[in-house]
This record gives sequence, structure tokens and C-alpha cells, in this order.
Amino acid sequence: MKIYSRDLDIKAIPHKTLIPYYISTKNKSLIYSEEGIFKIAKDKIYKMKVIDVPVKKYVMDNIVLYCDDSTIVVDDEWFQIPYSHYKNDIVEETYKLNSDSSMQMIFVKKDGFVQDIYFETNCGINTIGVKDDIISFLSLLKFNHTM
Repeated sequence: MKIYSRDLDIKAIPHKTLIPYYISTKNKSLIYSEEGIFKIAKDKIYKMKVIDVPVKKYVMDNIVLYCDDSTIVVDDEWFQIPYSHYKNDIVEETYKLNSDSSMQMIFVKKDGFVQDIYFETNCGINTIGVKDDIISFLSLLKFNHTM
């Protein structure tokens, strides 16, 4: 599940405060065309399938969050990229408060600029550790919300 905050200002993120929580960086490329979404992995081309689920609004300690259980999964192997397409290269940086945490924070960057930030977990948002981690990360990010 991906969890988004509507009020998080990605331009005002104090990146230096997150250095101790850095886990990994992944480079990803997605190819968009009229035929669908594709990715290249291990020298193979895969068409992706979006399993879309309605987003749920959740309020936690007066913070509005949006939970998205939608997924993108491998649908089929393809042998060529459609001629008319757009390639989107992104970098995903992953942060965790500790190695045992079931929740991580993902920064999505394009051309060196943060484009998106979300939390990701396989647990429900009502799980105590998940709630605590979200609040801790928002505090690190100097998140200010109105009561």
C-alpha cells in the first residue's frame, strides 16, 4: 500500500535530516505508449498491468492521508517497444527508521528533483508501528499541519 500526504511540501524537505535513515537507491524506467505501460528488466521487455483500487482517505492525528492499494504487475513479455512511446527515467530513494520497520518512505526523483514522496507498507495503516513511523517521518520532515 502507498500512503500519501496531501499537505507535504516536497520543495521544503530538509534532506540532510534523512541521511541516517537512507537504505537504497533504485533507477527505474517505465515506457508509456498507446499500447500500455512497459518496463525493461534483465534484458527483457514486460507489459505491465495496472490493478486500480479506489483511494481511501484516512485522518490520523488531524493529518489527512490517502491510502492507495493499487498495484502495477507484470502482465506479459513483449519483444519490441512500440514505436510511439515516452520513456520516463526515475530514481527512487528509500528510507526506513530502522531495519525492522514494516514501513518505508520513498522519494521519487527525476532529473535530480523530487517529484513525489510516499510511504509504503504491506501492513494496514492502522498497524501501530506504521502509524508511529509515519508520524516520526513527518516530524523529521518538519511537517506542519493545521488543527
